[in-house]
Amino acid sequence: MMANDAVRVELPERACVVALGHFRLDGSPLQPESCAAILRSAESAHGHVQTVTCTRAEAEDLLDYFAQAIQVLSRVGDRRVRACLTARKKLAEAIRDLDPSRRAGSA
Repeated sequence: MMANDAVRVELPERACVVALGHFRLDGSPLQPESCAAILRSAESAHGHVQTVTCTRAEAEDLLDYFAQAIQVLSRVGDRRVRACLTARKKLAEAIRDLDPSRRAGSA
């Protein structure tokens, strides 16, 4: 992983547990590399939060996964949807921050 390609993001622990399941609309799991990023994450000092370090491609896979998991979990009224919403937001911000020209306030 190149330094400029690294994404480090704190995700809710509950969202990480969801990410290890099969909550895409088509039932498919995360890519193996994205799953490995979740599995090697460390618990944050903030509690109930996992610090995930991954590549941009893995972060984009996680972002897609959580977007679909939100739809699936919302349909069945599963409360884990809140953790997935937070994870999706944090991943989108982390990916956006990799590209300085796309950061808020840059024009």
